[in-house]
Amino acid sequence: MPRGKVRAAIVAVLAAGALVLLATAWALPAAAQSESDRVETTATADGDSEPLRATIRRTTYGVPHITADSLRELGFGFAYAFAEDNICTIADSYVTVAGERSRYFGPDGSWTFSGNGSVNNSLESDFFYERINRSGVIQDLVSSPPPHGPMPGVEKLVRGYVDGYNLYLRRTGVDAIPDPRCRGASWVRPIRAIDVYRRFYQLGSLASSGVAIEGIAGAAPLPGSEATVALER
Repeated sequence: MPRGKVRAAIVAVLAAGALVLLATAWALPAAAQSESDRVETTATADGDSEPLRATIRRTTYGVPHITADSLRELGFGFAYAFAEDNICTIADSYVTVAGERSRYFGPDGSWTFSGNGSVNNSLESDFFYERINRSGVIQDLVSSPPPHGPMPGVEKLVRGYVDGYNLYLRRTGVDAIPDPRCRGASWVRPIRAIDVYRRFYQLGSLASSGVAIEGIAGAAPLPGSEATVALER
């Protein structure tokens, strides 16, 4: 495997591993809090082969603590709670990594990559992410065995995450989302596993190519170079 692809694989695996750590942290029991401080919600859904169940307990300040019997169910509960709190933010991210910002927000719109503070034009962003998606690099990484591809535990978490996110949308309905920023928006949609892996890949690039979206999208041959002359013919 070429060095660049190995590096990308490592980044993707690390990003996926971050979900494991984050989800595990959310699954820890709430410390030093009484039962009266908790609001409990049970999310259930039919999975591919068996029903999924996770319990979300929220403290007085709304912090979720998730209990589940499997990694897939842990991802399921994590996503459901995440969607309850941040559906508009994460749905916006899925539009970005799908290369569809111009479609929904206009080619002259802009967005901020909060991980590195860069402000990016929608059309340039779409070029950047569509190029990645068409290259097939993410699909290649996902289909590769560990350590270049995701560990089995990560795959289970991702499957559960997709189930939990989509269950929240089905239960709530896009037109009834509490957050007015995306209530009724056509860009809020159910997700697939590839959307989650695209988001992992994006997070893995935030300190590298993710800082140079404008430069990559606007790259052109130097004036007077052979490439420029050929283009002008």
